[in-house]
Amino acid sequence: PETTGASSPPLKLKAMEPPPTLEELVRKVQVSPKLLDQKCSDEHLKSISLFLGWRRVAPHLGLSKMDIEAIEAEKRTEGERRLKVLQKWKMKYGSKATYKSLITVLLAIENAEDAEGVCALLQTPADADKHSAPTATATTPTAPGDRQQSSPVT
Repeated sequence: PETTGASSPPLKLKAMEPPPTLEELVRKVQVSPKLLDQKCSDEHLKSISLFLGWRRVAPHLGLSKMDIEAIEAEKRTEGERRLKVLQKWKMKYGSKATYKSLITVLLAIENAEDAEGVCALLQTPADADKHSAPTATATTPTAPGDRQQSSPVT
């Protein structure tokens, strides 16, 4: 039997937007497709390490559980760990450690914010002024155990 009486209206759940495709993100941020196929530079890896949620992304970059445990044991700070994950990925995959492959992994794990941050690094300074991109700080509470950290994005 139905009950009548005061009841709250049904909850309206906000539909989750699917992550953008690589092509949509590249168009939005206006990055040259030629740059995407380049191997990630050490300088850019240092910048990416300022905002990357390393615990969540490491297994998707091909790092084994042993690799991840070794990084945790040998690196004291979260910043060192984030950078080491990226360096290990680059060392392991060599010329295949491209911006495109990193962005594709981030989009696959529904981390569009970090993917956009990587794209923003590939913009020329003039492009960055015209488009919305992380400028002041980037924070990433992406996985249990990752500390939230605000750092300048360079």
